[in-house]
Amino acid sequence: LNPLALRGWFDQIRFDRLTVLVDLAMPRRAAYSKGTRYSLNKAARLLEVRPIGQQEADLFQSLYERGLRRNRASDAYYFAPDYYARLLAAPWAQAWVAECDGEPVATACFLSGGHFAHYHLSGGGDEARKTFAHYLLVERAIAHYAEAGCLWMHLGGGRTTDPHDELLRFKTRFSRQQVPYY
Repeated sequence: LNPLALRGWFDQIRFDRLTVLVDLAMPRRAAYSKGTRYSLNKAARLLEVRPIGQQEADLFQSLYERGLRRNRASDAYYFAPDYYARLLAAPWAQAWVAECDGEPVATACFLSGGHFAHYHLSGGGDEARKTFAHYLLVERAIAHYAEAGCLWMHLGGGRTTDPHDELLRFKTRFSRQQVPYY
């Protein structure tokens, strides 16, 4: 969205934060740092990733909320239990779970439409952090949507508007391309 093109039409457009955009036509690991490649390799040795659907909505909710508690998220990030089943049943949603020795440690859900994919929700506990599970889940989604013909994946921004936000820094490990969110 170019807000300058809309000047005079809307008076409530304001810059909120930077977000991360992945060009899915680029070789996947081309923009990754050495540390990110290390994290992905370690995660690949420790974890198995598999798709999940509506029948595992309770598992998705449990892992997602575990991450919310770990991050002390506000109540606004918690959803009604039926939300997860409806989300995972949607044809434009795809979710995966990362497992360590058969135990689920992290999950992530992505949305898609046309040439675009979007990182929607993810979560996991301390084991997810130790095993770099979220690196592997994002990498799996990037590969999936690139193969499906999407051109771009929007990873979103951080938890805050701070340009040094920890979540934003994590997302920039997959792409240096940042776009403003208004």
